[in-house]
Amino acid sequence: MKVGILTICHTLNYGAELQAYALERTIEMLGYDVEVINYENKSIIDRESVHFPAVKKLIRHPLSSLCEIISLPKRKQRELNFNRFNNEHIRLSATFHNASEFGNIFDTIVVGSDQVWNLECTGNDLTFFLCDGINQQVNKVSYAASFGGSSFPAAYSKVCGSALQSFSEISVREATGAGIVSSLCGRDASVVLDPTLLLEKNEWEALADGAFTAAGDYVFAYMVSERQETLRFARALAKKMRCKLIAIDCYGSPQPLDGTEFRQGAGLEEFISLIMGAKVVVTSSFHGVALSLALGSEVRYSLDHKKMNANSRLEDIARLAGIEDHEISKGFRCQTIDFDVVRKRLEKKRGESRRFLSEALQQM
Repeated sequence: MKVGILTICHTLNYGAELQAYALERTIEMLGYDVEVINYENKSIIDRESVHFPAVKKLIRHPLSSLCEIISLPKRKQRELNFNRFNNEHIRLSATFHNASEFGNIFDTIVVGSDQVWNLECTGNDLTFFLCDGINQQVNKVSYAASFGGSSFPAAYSKVCGSALQSFSEISVREATGAGIVSSLCGRDASVVLDPTLLLEKNEWEALADGAFTAAGDYVFAYMVSERQETLRFARALAKKMRCKLIAIDCYGSPQPLDGTEFRQGAGLEEFISLIMGAKVVVTSSFHGVALSLALGSEVRYSLDHKKMNANSRLEDIARLAGIEDHEISKGFRCQTIDFDVVRKRLEKKRGESRRFLSEALQQM
């Protein structure tokens, strides 16, 4: 049986790339012929591609534009590293531009994980709901799909709710997502682990083997949504711990900072290594937290208080692991993570999640 994974492609986001790798690897280990569907979403490609800043931005925001220009070589280096990773570790299908082009190729299509059902992220692309162009005999499954927040645009509720009715099994990444599914189509959705937590620690370590070794102790900061408070806390923590700070701003073009080493061009293996070797990881990224937990690395996370609707994914994973007191607003004084407890919690949920996926793939 041939399985296609419809997820977010053509990205320079470390978490998005690694969740796709992890889901493909997991389905492959279950014994299936699997590919990541190379679907081109214009909104994602426009946002993620490396390019010179537009003239309007140069005029309105000269300083940030200058930083963006300076960082272009590093971002280009990251793009090349991601392309190499795709070639070496991910089975990508032929390129497709709409669902009708791949709707007859696969026996099962697995939608997810990541924010595939976040219409703001995808530019209102309903392809990720498999609304049209899919053979009726195809088994439609969602695995750990995320809406990216706790609400859904009313204008798309009817069409997306109708599409979800045709899925044989539905699972989401956050509890809030299960509520949205229920409101859209009246069905219960299973809440499962993000694919990055389906793989064991040793599998991530093997992928990163020898990729990067930092000289000396360091704090690693990884910023995606919230930036300023994350970096401020990470710098203060590195100073308190008397070690250096290594940082990656996934989408920003950071200005040089004393005592901070930005590694904007890092590849995926190096990214995993940076998490593995850090004394503490400070991050505003869901996948920054997830991979820290998977690798047994101390982590502190930050919420985006300007976009409260988008915090549910971080709050859910913190609650699952029992690390709610590791949010940076709680300050420096928190206990080190008891990873024996975390492992037990994750192992239980991992078993449930793998079982869901295995049974969903057998629906044909």
